[in-house]
Amino acid sequence: MSLILTPFSNLDPEIPGKVYLCQVRPGVSCGACCGLYNVPDASRSAIYDILLKRTELFASVKRTYEDVLAFADKIAMIENQRRPMEDFHHCPYIGFMDSDPLSPGCLLHPMASGNNGLDLRGVSYYGGMTCNMYFCPTCRDVPERYKKILRYAAEDWHSFGLVITESDVIKCFFENVETDLGRLLDPDEMNFSDEFFEAVRGFINLKTEWPFRKNGILVNYFFNDGIGAAPDIEDKYGLANRWNPVLKAFRSEISCIKDFARAVDLLEKTVVSLVNAI
Repeated sequence: MSLILTPFSNLDPEIPGKVYLCQVRPGVSCGACCGLYNVPDASRSAIYDILLKRTELFASVKRTYEDVLAFADKIAMIENQRRPMEDFHHCPYIGFMDSDPLSPGCLLHPMASGNNGLDLRGVSYYGGMTCNMYFCPTCRDVPERYKKILRYAAEDWHSFGLVITESDVIKCFFENVETDLGRLLDPDEMNFSDEFFEAVRGFINLKTEWPFRKNGILVNYFFNDGIGAAPDIEDKYGLANRWNPVLKAFRSEISCIKDFARAVDLLEKTVVSLVNAI
């Protein structure tokens, strides 16, 4: 079955990089800048349970300054406050924005359920202007064509939010695809097959399935202040070549030449799958 990229190909000139990545559609959104993954267990099931419980609790909260602040205090009491990255704020007001399918978003947003157009974001840690002013590095640094492909192929909020902020990973992967393909990708002119979507989703899921991730940490600190940067990967064997940005961003822990070869082979196969699908 072939599909033509049309539903999400429109650009937004007010967004840095023109392609909106925060709320793509019901079921696909990103809350990474709010510290969504900076929790003791960042698996999909664990985060799902957290967001669902918050959404249910917030539904009964009166929309007053005092009650909204009290909600954050309650969350701090009932949830584990250990953070893999201590300097990365995790917002207690992240919840689910849609009933079916679910997608994470700001419970304080004027369009959120029960707020009746009232903007409550001023009580959050970064204040009410954050959503209007901050956009992750991917918006500015990643080519439009890559972002549009990821928007259209993504099918789940958890894996989408984890990879979409990894600007170096996205650029490295798609640049290598284009190198092997011998031309630039043009999502506005392509017919996408099921095999194409499967291959792109294989890339999207790489971070959650990466077998060499150190200490199981999934959270990515992508603010440009030098805090929480991933350590460099020492390529003792000369095998990583074009994949060093991915190995570093995924916080890989590779101790022998066999594991290096396995890691590179996994990345190469992901590229081959997409090139063949095209």
